[in-house]
Amino acid sequence: MVSRLTVPRDALKITLVVPNFNSGRTIERALQSIANQNYPNLELILADGGSTDESILICNQQRERFAFIISEKDDGPADALNKAFAHATGDLFGWLAADDELVPGALHHWNELFQKHPDVDVITGGCLRIYEDGSKQVTEPRKDAADRVLFNNVMEQPSTLWRAALHRKAGPLDASLRLAFDWDLWCRFRRAGGRFMTIPRVVSIYHFSATNLTSTGGEKVVREMFQVVRNHGPCFGLVAYVYLFLFTVFDLRGCYDKPKSCSPGWRLLFHITRGLLSLVFTPRVVKGYSWSFASRQMRGLVWYRRSTKTPST
Repeated sequence: MVSRLTVPRDALKITLVVPNFNSGRTIERALQSIANQNYPNLELILADGGSTDESILICNQQRERFAFIISEKDDGPADALNKAFAHATGDLFGWLAADDELVPGALHHWNELFQKHPDVDVITGGCLRIYEDGSKQVTEPRKDAADRVLFNNVMEQPSTLWRAALHRKAGPLDASLRLAFDWDLWCRFRRAGGRFMTIPRVVSIYHFSATNLTSTGGEKVVREMFQVVRNHGPCFGLVAYVYLFLFTVFDLRGCYDKPKSCSPGWRLLFHITRGLLSLVFTPRVVKGYSWSFASRQMRGLVWYRRSTKTPST
């Protein structure tokens, strides 16, 4: 399929970083999805955090694919990415986690869109999510993602590419964050005047294992989501306190479950409270609360299902 694509002679140079730490079971799949792009102007950088499994051997065996291989201890994934992007020379930047994939033709499609729309700085697309139990979900970015991203992370990281000039203007990723550093980066792109485009086309496959960062974040990711909304959210960041209140008082009691698992009294109080908050912070912002996955993790529920019921087989 990819081999039939017309290779553009003036293809923009894309720098793609692959962060890795002991991902021996999946990194070959990720690298093969990149190779299958058949993209003519690709700079591939490995950001390895000092792996001790077979993943670094796999990458060394494919050394010719990489412009740089960085393999050393780091201060978390954002720090590893910053080290890699310091070597980047592409026109467009992005990263692909070692357990994810690009769909065939993704890089060509991004290149075409960035060429046609020189005024656009960030392009985010659809994503196929594959969960631990084998279930799948296709997500499509909202058209108002550029505005909502300041209080709701509506962008899939492996489905997003951006111009290098905007990255340098916004500055490096926040290495103090371990889980929400991508969302913080989107917010800083927005603050730096970045112009966003959303596309419905699925450009990546996002694999969620039982042990990856998103699947196990729980209370840690709540703290980081609070920090991102506090730094970038509406009403001078006060919305972060609203979301923390909704999380602590209502979400952990099951008021956001489908069907709600809280008592009738709490349902009524939840309805009244959201109505009052909407008068102050607007319904759009209050309904933009999206921390329920962390609540379900902390309550031992399947985090990627809103329903508290187990589907029949």
